[in-house]
Amino acid sequence: GHLTNWLAKESAGNWRSAQLPNGSFGYWGGSFYAIPKKAQNKAAAWDFIKFLTLNKEMQIEAFRKLDAFPSLIAAQNDPFLDEPIAYLGGQKARQQWKVAADKIQAIAVDKYDPVAKDVVNAELEKVLEQNKDIKTALADAQTALKKRVRR
Repeated sequence: GHLTNWLAKESAGNWRSAQLPNGSFGYWGGSFYAIPKKAQNKAAAWDFIKFLTLNKEMQIEAFRKLDAFPSLIAAQNDPFLDEPIAYLGGQKARQQWKVAADKIQAIAVDKYDPVAKDVVNAELEKVLEQNKDIKTALADAQTALKKRVRR
């Protein structure tokens, strides 16, 4: 989606997809649905989320239109995954993504994740731009996190 429609439209056909090296599997991104605390009709919102996430046809449509890889396992067996991707030079990369999705372990979300992201990114910037020692940066990040979340 982002490369095709926004960041690099003009380089269509020059890109390819590959798994990470050394048998590693990971992800970057994802999609979330939420119901605001002050929503007027939470039951209808929940029914709509279930419709979007538990309906194979809706999952495939979201994949076709939004490049949102389906979380519903049944949708991951759709013939759409076998179609070539013009932007990737005709590569059938969706099957490759399915392999990765099967290998990636679920990660629990924590309310302090945004705090951790800010602290770690601040220390990473010091490592990259100010040559801060990595071990020192990690120790400083750990200290800062403990203070910010009071654990």
